[in-house]
Amino acid sequence: MQVDIESLRHTYAAPGLQDRSVLRIDRWSAESGSRWLLRGISGSGKTTLLNVVSGLLSPTSGRVRLDGEDIYTEREAEAASHSSTARTVRSSRPRAA
Repeated sequence: MQVDIESLRHTYAAPGLQDRSVLRIDRWSAESGSRWLLRGISGSGKTTLLNVVSGLLSPTSGRVRLDGEDIYTEREAEAASHSSTARTVRSSRPRAA
């Protein structure tokens, strides 16, 4: 599976605290079958990168493509479709008296 990352950014925000940018990758690719080592100090974004690439965490900005398909564009379209369906189901239920 080919992995391509473009202009990837992730920032953690907490109320009352300064936002913390932990991930900034301009461009990176990994060919199917290649091996990579993620190395860095605690808090440098290793786990955040894995969570973003696996789809567990949405990036603040940027693109992650698996075999050419942007995983977040697909997910947003799917979520919008499910959201629309959920609204239709909720609105069609009879109301309790």
